[in-house]
This record gives sequence, C-alpha cells and structure tokens, in this order.
Amino acid sequence: MVSEGLIEEKALDTFNLPHYRPSLEEVKTIIEKNRALKLSYLDTIQLRVIGGAGAADCDANTNANYRARSLRAIDEPIFQAHFGDGIMNNFFTKLAANISQH
Repeated sequence: MVSEGLIEEKALDTFNLPHYRPSLEEVKTIIEKNRALKLSYLDTIQLRVIGGAGAADCDANTNANYRARSLRAIDEPIFQAHFGDGIMNNFFTKLAANISQH
C-alpha cells in the first residue's frame, strides 16, 4: 500500500502490533495471584476455523474473507488510529486477497 501511495512509508515503519496469547495455565496463575478474585471455573472455547479439518468444501477465498473479517473485528481500531479511517476497506480487502494466496 506504500508503493500505491495509500499510506506513508513512515507510518508503516512506525507501526507495531505486539500479539501474545497466554496459556490457560498463565491466566490461571495471574488470577490466583490477585487476591481480590477467586477462580471458580476456567475453560477455553474452540473458535470456528473455516478451511480447517473437516471443511473440505470451503474454498480459499471464503476462508481468507472469514479470517480477514475476524482480524478486522478485533484490530481495526488500532489500524485506524495509526493509518487513518480512509484505507480500512481497501486494507482488509487486500489482506483477504493475500491470505487466500498463502
């Protein structure tokens, strides 16, 4: 998108989106260390992944669009704050296309 003039190279170079997924045990330990909370139940849920095992009828484009929309639902405000509102549709459309190729 930099080469297309849609975002500035400096904006891309200064963007950082750290991502960390703690294990269930890490979450449990942190909650137990906080004496203000008492843990009575802790579990995980299985999110739907299109194109995963048992989804042979799903094509790459459907899978890519699902993943791009999921990322957009979570991270769009962060991207928007850094790159601006005007490129979001184009950004996530390009992301889906990129995902479908890999």
